[in-house]
Amino acid sequence: MLSFLKRLPDNSVSIIMSGINRSLIMNEEYRRQIFLEIERVLNKDGGFLCKDSEPPKDLQLEVVSGKSKYDDFIFQKPEHK
Repeated sequence: MLSFLKRLPDNSVSIIMSGINRSLIMNEEYRRQIFLEIERVLNKDGGFLCKDSEPPKDLQLEVVSGKSKYDDFIFQKPEHK
């Protein structure tokens, strides 16, 4: 997944859907790198829908839907970016 995301241009994707959870990708640093790439490739109006996964706290993606680890989460770039 990481190698694919790295090939995409900045701000080039409108929507990403994935299930990046800790049971599938246990290496926290690898997961963090994936989220950083997702943040990089999403365009300003894009969204990231994922199941059972909260991103690292230092990302610039805002949660627009989802409250617990069992919810589907939708993330977007903040309006001010």
